[in-house]
Amino acid sequence: MADEFAAELLVRILREQKIDARHMSLDDLGAAPPPNAADAVSIVYIVSAFPSEERGRGEAAAEAMRRQFPRACIVAVFLPGMLLQPEPVVDSLRGADKAASSLGHAVQICLDTQREPAQT
Repeated sequence: MADEFAAELLVRILREQKIDARHMSLDDLGAAPPPNAADAVSIVYIVSAFPSEERGRGEAAAEAMRRQFPRACIVAVFLPGMLLQPEPVVDSLRGADKAASSLGHAVQICLDTQREPAQT
């Protein structure tokens, strides 16, 4: 439930920045994506609200996202939860291109990606 909430918050923040964003749950991975979605999706976030067993499914989710959206940049957004940490820890995820430890950092990655020249 917390992961869904965090993902929805990220979608709303991205939309506030005038970025077309949508929330997709792990259960939705089995459904066929809309036509041309593989070309239209430029970034995929795998969001985890706090360290838990569900975070362990991140690698499988990254692999599934890579198959559905081969050109997309995959970003692992692993929020620290309620733990107080002296410095932000950015956990990596095998299969992800980038990692973020806050929603703000996740949004900045998207904005930076939009500014980068298109690769052919």
